[in-house]
Amino acid sequence: PTVVYPKQTAKPLYQGLVTQVRSLGIRVEAALPDDVDAECDFILDALFGFSFRGEVRAPFDAILPRLAQARAPVMSVDIPSGWDVDRPPPPPPPAS
Repeated sequence: PTVVYPKQTAKPLYQGLVTQVRSLGIRVEAALPDDVDAECDFILDALFGFSFRGEVRAPFDAILPRLAQARAPVMSVDIPSGWDVDRPPPPPPPAS
């Protein structure tokens, strides 16, 4: 398994979580693999919570379309990142 953690912080809580993940033999990367479909059998979306509001900013604005286009199944912890819980799902991005 791999955890993609694109916007890392030096806060001790988050550094401790990264240390725990790595101690379990799980890689922590700053970016999605170049070929998501070749590298991922399954994607767990835990980027944003259901209370997220506003525009999606970098680096997540580049990540979300790639997740939406991935052939691997995507399971969201609560709702898919970038969705507004008060509106219908957004249309799928255009195929690349």
